[in-house]
Amino acid sequence: MKLIDWKNKHTSIDLNGQKLSYIDTLEGEKVLFIIHGFATSSFDYHKIIDQLKDKYRIIIPDLIGFGLSSKPKNYYYSIIDQASILSSLLVKLKIYEVSVMSHGYGSCILCEMMSLNLSNNLVLKIKNSILLNLSLTLELSDDNNELESHGKMISQGILKISISFEMFKKYIRESFYRKESISDEDLKTSWELINLNDGLKNLQFSDYFIAECGKFGNKWLKNIHENDSKVYVIWGKNDQYGNIQTPLKIQSFMNLDDKNIFLMDECSYFPMLEKPTEFAEIIKNIDL
Repeated sequence: MKLIDWKNKHTSIDLNGQKLSYIDTLEGEKVLFIIHGFATSSFDYHKIIDQLKDKYRIIIPDLIGFGLSSKPKNYYYSIIDQASILSSLLVKLKIYEVSVMSHGYGSCILCEMMSLNLSNNLVLKIKNSILLNLSLTLELSDDNNELESHGKMISQGILKISISFEMFKKYIRESFYRKESISDEDLKTSWELINLNDGLKNLQFSDYFIAECGKFGNKWLKNIHENDSKVYVIWGKNDQYGNIQTPLKIQSFMNLDDKNIFLMDECSYFPMLEKPTEFAEIIKNIDL
C-alpha cells in the first residue's frame, strides 16, 4: 500500500496541543483498540483491518512521535504521556469499554492506561487485553544482565533502521521468518512514515523507553495483574528479538489457561504482517 492511500484512511484530532492521527472503522458495538510498538505505526495492521472490521470497530492511533501523528522536536513523550493522550482519545470518541491489543512498547502504554483505571482517573473498562511479541519481555526479566542485553538489542536495532532505507529494509526483513512476507512497497511506506516530519530524530529516544521499563516495570506488572481484564497472548514463535519463554512467563505470572496462549509457528516479530489471515482468525475466535 502506498503512503497516499494509507493517509486517506486516517483521521486526526488535536489533543494536548498535538495532532493524533488514527484509523477508525466507525461501525461495530465491540471496539478493538490497537497500540503499536516503538518506531512503527498503525500501518503494521493494514493487512488485518478489512478482515476484522465486520466483527469489531477497529481503532488504531499513531502514537505521538510516530506515523502520521505529531512529532515534537527534542521532546520524549513518556509512557505516561502516551497513555494519557490515548485515554483522552477514547473519551472524545465516547468509548467507555474496549478490548486492547498491544505490541511491545504498546503494552507498557496499556499498563499505564490500566493504572489510570485503578486510580479512578479514567472511566474506561478494558475488557480484554491481547499481548503480542516483546510485550512485558523487559518487565518480566529477573536478571539485570538479561534486561541490559534486551535493552542493547533494541537500541542497536533502532540505530540500524535509521541509517538508510536499504539498511531499514534489510533489518526489517530479518524480523520475518519468511523474508518475502513483506513487499518492497510496504517497506517503502513504512520508511516514509518513519521519516515524515523529521521523525527519524524521535528514534533517538529508545534509551528513554528502556529506562522507563527498568524504573516502572514492577508497577506495570502490578497494574495488569490487578486489573480485571481478560488477558490473551499471541506470539510468533520464531521471534529473534523476544525470548520464546516470555509468553510462558506471562502465562505463569497471570495464571492463564492454555487456551489463552496462541503460539504461531513459522512466524516472527510481526505476526499481523507475516500471517495476517491466521492472526485475524485467532482474534475473531476470541470472545472479545
